[in-house]
Amino acid sequence: MRRAIAFAATLGGEAALLSGDVEAADRRLSEAVDLHHGIGSLVGESHTLQRLAEVRIATGEPTAARRLLARSLPLARWSHMARCLLPPIYGTQIALAADGDGVATIDEAVAALGADDHCFFCSIMLNLPAAKAYRRPRPPRHRRRGRRRRRGGQVGPEEARHGRWTTSSTVSPPSTSRSATWAAR
Repeated sequence: MRRAIAFAATLGGEAALLSGDVEAADRRLSEAVDLHHGIGSLVGESHTLQRLAEVRIATGEPTAARRLLARSLPLARWSHMARCLLPPIYGTQIALAADGDGVATIDEAVAALGADDHCFFCSIMLNLPAAKAYRRPRPPRHRRRGRRRRRGGQVGPEEARHGRWTTSSTVSPPSTSRSATWAAR
């Protein structure tokens, strides 16, 4: 019964967050964190902390959001649902990162995710913020690295961003396996 109450509180908080009622979301998700912690549900507590971090972002409290994500990450890593919990946590960290730091956060997420940490459905929670981070203006060092890759015969960031491929023999569209690698970056 306590698990159902905790789950309902999380669902109520998520519904409030998605409908734009940040105060109700904060209240319900804070209650849900305590309920999940009380019953020892790593999955529920981790997921709820990640959603509560989104509330903190919406209320303009990035430091509090970072603390919540830092609490959520180890719970997710050691739960049986890591493959579904880690992408949204890293995605929220990427969304929270300052301009230029998002790319570094993407690199950290890709390095931290193991071979079994990929869920076909949940990966969008990482891929979408990563794509947005790559669209943000980056510091000059990232631009230089992109130009070097292009000169080396690979597709550069501009071509990748706009889907422009040349038909020369030196540059061709990435294979399907490389596309998946690009999506994870």
